[in-house]
Amino acid sequence: MSDLTWKLAEPAEGVSLVAEGDGVWLRHSSGSLSESDVLAELVPRSRLGQLLPTLVPQLLELGIAIEDGGSLRIEYGEYAGLEEQGVDAFSGIAEWAPFTLELSSSGSLGLESFSYRYRFYLGTQSVYPERLGCFVRRNSTFYQLDQQSFTLISTIDEFNALPPERKRSSEAYLNFAEIKGLARGVGVEVDRFIAKQNVLVPSQVGLDMQVHDDGRMSFIPKFEGVEDSALLQAFFQRDDIDAVFSLNPAGGGGVHIVLDDTQRDALRRMQKVRRLSGAERNDVLRDPQAVFDGIGAAVDLTGFGPRVRGIGNFPFVSQPYLQRSTTGIFEDAAGPGKELDRGAFSAGISCRYADGNSENVPFDSRAELLSFSKAARAAWKTGEGTVQLGDKSILVDEAFISALNELLDRVTPSQRQRAEDVPGKNRYLLIYTNESELEYQEAYEGPGGESDLVIPAALMDPGLLKPHQRAGIAWLQRNFRLNRHGCLLADDMGLGKTLQVLTFLAWIIEQGHLTPNGADLESGPWNPILIVAPIILLESETWLNDMRTFFKDDGALFTPWVTLRGSTLSGFKRAGQQETVIGEPVLDLDRLLQHRVILTNYETIVNYQHSSFQFLMW
Repeated sequence: MSDLTWKLAEPAEGVSLVAEGDGVWLRHSSGSLSESDVLAELVPRSRLGQLLPTLVPQLLELGIAIEDGGSLRIEYGEYAGLEEQGVDAFSGIAEWAPFTLELSSSGSLGLESFSYRYRFYLGTQSVYPERLGCFVRRNSTFYQLDQQSFTLISTIDEFNALPPERKRSSEAYLNFAEIKGLARGVGVEVDRFIAKQNVLVPSQVGLDMQVHDDGRMSFIPKFEGVEDSALLQAFFQRDDIDAVFSLNPAGGGGVHIVLDDTQRDALRRMQKVRRLSGAERNDVLRDPQAVFDGIGAAVDLTGFGPRVRGIGNFPFVSQPYLQRSTTGIFEDAAGPGKELDRGAFSAGISCRYADGNSENVPFDSRAELLSFSKAARAAWKTGEGTVQLGDKSILVDEAFISALNELLDRVTPSQRQRAEDVPGKNRYLLIYTNESELEYQEAYEGPGGESDLVIPAALMDPGLLKPHQRAGIAWLQRNFRLNRHGCLLADDMGLGKTLQVLTFLAWIIEQGHLTPNGADLESGPWNPILIVAPIILLESETWLNDMRTFFKDDGALFTPWVTLRGSTLSGFKRAGQQETVIGEPVLDLDRLLQHRVILTNYETIVNYQHSSFQFLMW
C-alpha cells in the first residue's frame, strides 16, 4: 500500500478530500461526518460541499463508502465508477486523464516469469506520471482515470503481484482473457504476443466425429472460434487433458481453452472413443449420449445427429425394402403356387436416421444386390457389425439378414444362400417383443402405496442428492415394494441417473435382498446385481468410479464386483462352444454368484443369453 497522500480538494470548511493508498477519504478536522448535526453545520466551499449533508448518508446506505473513525473511505474501484452509478457530486474534482496506454508483456503465458507492462502516452510522447489509485499526477496537475482504464491497470498490477504457482495455473489464462478484453474496450495498443494469443472459456464442449480412411470412427471436440485442423491435431497428440488445452493455429499465435473439471472429463471420454469399428462403433453412434452419462450438461450434442449423417451416413435403423415400380429393374420371381402378380419391382435398403428423416437407397442391378448380400452375411458372421452401401454404414444383425434373405427370395431365388448360411440354425431365446401388439403383460402385487424415501447408510453425503434425485430414488423404492419387475428413470442427461440407481441398489443391499434364505449378509453366494451398460462406460469405469466416489469406504458395500468382458469373461467360461450354437449356458454361474455386482455390456448379454436367462431366474 502506498504511503502517499494527495489532497484533492477542500469541499467545506474543515473537510478535506484526499487520496491515499487504500482509497479516497473524506475527513473532518473536528467532528464525525457520519453524525447528522456535524453535516448540518458544514460551511460549503464548492458544489460537493453543498451536497455533503445528503450525499454522505446516501453513500453509506448504498455501501459505496465505509465509515472509519468518523471519516468516510471510498475504495478506488467504487470511486472510479461513481458517475456510472448516477453519483456526479465528485465531478470536476480532477480532470479526466488525457493519456493513452500501451500494453506489453514479458515471458511466456503460463510460466511464473510472465508479466505485463503498461506505459502512458500524451500524443506520441511517452510520459511517466505518478499514480495513486484511480488518480495520476503530472507536474502539479491531478487527473482521474476512467473506470475501464483504472480497472485494466489494477488488474495488471494484481496479476504481476501473484505468487509463482498462481501464474502457472489456469487462473493466469483467465486473467489474460480479462486483461486483453479490457485493453480492447479502452482501445489500448498491445504488443504482438498479446494480440496473437486468445483465451477461450467455453460454456460447453461441442462434439464432432472423424471418419478415418479405413472406416473407423473417432470423437473429437469442437469449440466455437477454434480452427478445426489445429484442434484435431492437438487433440490426437495428447494422452491426457490439462486444465488449459493449448493449440497453435495455422496463422500463428496460440489459442488456450480453459476447461473446468467436468469439461476435462468430457474430453477424456472423447479420447476413449478413438478409431472404433464394428460393434463398438455401432454402439457409440446409436447412443452417443451414453458416453457422457452423468456429465451431459457439459457437452453440446445438438449438432451431432446431422453431423453423423453428413460424414458417416450411419442409419440408426436399416431395413431392406421391395416395392412395385413401373421403372423397377427387378421382376417378381415368386414360384408356382404363390398367388402374386408378376411385375416390375425396385429393391434396396431403407435408412432411417436419428433426426427422424429416412432415405431409400435402391440397388441398381441384381449383381449389386448379390454383392451387398454377400458382404452383409460376412459382416454378420465375423461380428464386424456393419457393411458399407455406398457412403452409408449399415448396421447388420440377425433381423436385418433375415429380411435381406426374404428380399433375395423374391427377386433372385436361384441365388439364395445355402441353408447353413441362413440365420435361424443357431439356438436363440425366443421372447415376446410387444412391438406391434401387447403379447405379454405382468401383473404385480405387493404391500404398495408407500413412497417414503429411505437413504442408505452407505451414501457418503446425502446432501448431494438434489430434489429430483430424491424423488427418483423414492420412486424406485416404491416400485420395488410393489414387486414390480422394472421401471424407467427418464431424466435428461447430466441429471444424475447413475447416482439415483446406485443409491437405490445400496438400499437393496442394506435391506439384505441379495442374500438368499437369510444367510450371512457378508458372504456369498449372493443374488447379484447385474448392470448392463455400453462398452465405453465399462472402459471408463463410470459406474465403479461413482461407487468409489459417493459411497463410504471406496464403495465397499458393492464389493466384490466383476466386469464381464474380454479376458475376464473368458475366465468364467466352462466350455469352448458358443451358447447360441449349443443352446446351453457356458458360464460358471456358481462363481458369478460370489459377487454382489456384475457389470457387462449389451453384446455379452446377447452372446451369452442362455447363461443370462439362467442367471436372472436364480
